[in-house]
Amino acid sequence: MSTKFLHRELKALPRFVRRNGPLPTPAAADAVVLPNPFLPWRNPKSGRWAPPKYSLRQQADMIKQARASNTLHLLPPSVKLPQPELFVPPPAPKPASAGRTKAKTEAKASPSTLLKYASVGRLNVTGRKDLKVKVEWDRRPVVKNVPGADRGTRLYAARRKMFKGSRSERSRKQNEWRTWVLLHDMRKRIRRYRNHYVHKKRNPLKPTRKMAKKLPF
Repeated sequence: MSTKFLHRELKALPRFVRRNGPLPTPAAADAVVLPNPFLPWRNPKSGRWAPPKYSLRQQADMIKQARASNTLHLLPPSVKLPQPELFVPPPAPKPASAGRTKAKTEAKASPSTLLKYASVGRLNVTGRKDLKVKVEWDRRPVVKNVPGADRGTRLYAARRKMFKGSRSERSRKQNEWRTWVLLHDMRKRIRRYRNHYVHKKRNPLKPTRKMAKKLPF
């Protein structure tokens, strides 16, 4: 699956270069730089952003298929798979050959040959599986350093308290302390209140006071 994916991207490379301009030079001499189809692309001519060639759902399906075929290292880096080079399979043990037999060397094609085949449309997916070339992707996703991601506790790794709790739970201790202080000397407070407002009670033996009229008539 991943081999077909690389061949498909190699076929689309000349058209991408014609529309958006040349790509940066590769770091290795025998490598080919391909645009990352898993990330958004900003056109340097118009300054507009284009969505990724494959959606996140398609990327997830491709990652599942590549994991089943043990070819995750051939996929470009994406948000769902930031470092695919970590999944390179270990080299297979070489079978013991006889003394007179010679090991066959695999045929490798240069990047110029691949681009030539891709430009004329002769790069067949099923017929040219022997073509091998190093692929470098032009862009990589920006990986944020999330605390606790290595331990699986990203939600509460950077917090002082593990759980925030509701408003009543957060103020429970303060309310309990306030209730205890009020009940501690409640008898004294009741007695003080009654003595303070004794003189304001109405004496039933005294006649009622006549209030002055506020109206002018």
